Amino acid sequence: MQSVSNKAPPNQLAYDYIRSLVHQHAAIVINKDQDYLIDSRVEQVLTSQGISSFDELVSLLDNNPFGQLHQCVVTAFTVKETSFFRDSHVFDVLKRQILPQLFQKKTAEKKINIWCAACSYGQEAYSLAMLIHEMLMKYHHWSVELIASDISSQALEKAQQGIYSNLEVQRGLKPWLQKKYFTQTPEGWHVHDEIRRMVTFKQINIADSWPTLSCMDIVLMRNLLIYFDAEAKKRVLNRIAKIIHPDGYLFVGAAETIIDLDSPFQLISPNNIVYYQLDKTKGVKKNNVTYSNY
Repeated sequence: MQSVSNKAPPNQLAYDYIRSLVHQHAAIVINKDQDYLIDSRVEQVLTSQGISSFDELVSLLDNNPFGQLHQCVVTAFTVKETSFFRDSHVFDVLKRQILPQLFQKKTAEKKINIWCAACSYGQEAYSLAMLIHEMLMKYHHWSVELIASDISSQALEKAQQGIYSNLEVQRGLKPWLQKKYFTQTPEGWHVHDEIRRMVTFKQINIADSWPTLSCMDIVLMRNLLIYFDAEAKKRVLNRIAKIIHPDGYLFVGAAETIIDLDSPFQLISPNNIVYYQLDKTKGVKKNNVTYSNY
């Protein structure tokens, strides 16, 4: 069969195979009326992998164990749109309310754990690192573990490098932060090492098994669950409930809501700033984990 670029469409079984593969390994739902999306993402894979046709791709996937090519297809369907300080009100509430509360309540441990899931190219994680770095000038001898994860090894490689184009740093980054924490080179704008060292990047597929994580005080899983079906969302939320502190904070995307799901979380909305905390009336069990009291 001819390639997608030659405009000979694959049969529906090929579309269904890709749809099933992506859902199974990333929990992303691709509807029946979104074959155009499959076409565009598969074309990217064909080009990058030097494969001649959609049919050849599906044959290679179907006749081999899950490996690098399967991962390449799955990550092609992940959305990597991001920017520094995206949805600035989230960072405002972190700066003015949530982080000061954590610094006040955790004086015994002097440690805060944060997880940025689906971090893409790292702008969200570095935004948090800059915000926290400013606060640590006041809170000496504190430790902040900032984990940033993504399913895509390509995205994580760019995030770890911490090099951004003019366009990327102009999207959401205040000029004084750019001047203070970035250095311009012919390659682009480099995040300073003091900020890069604050972030630990990990490859984590939210829909698959998770590595052992610390008890998290803040989880940012923004603009990810919107691509999952209801059952996948519930599974993820139940897993977050097991690794988040009983008084921890969960942020999802501005266009997302989890209040219609039977989840362990309840909506908190002070001053129209939306985040979630564990609903303690549901008695989430924290297996084999001892939590310090605030």
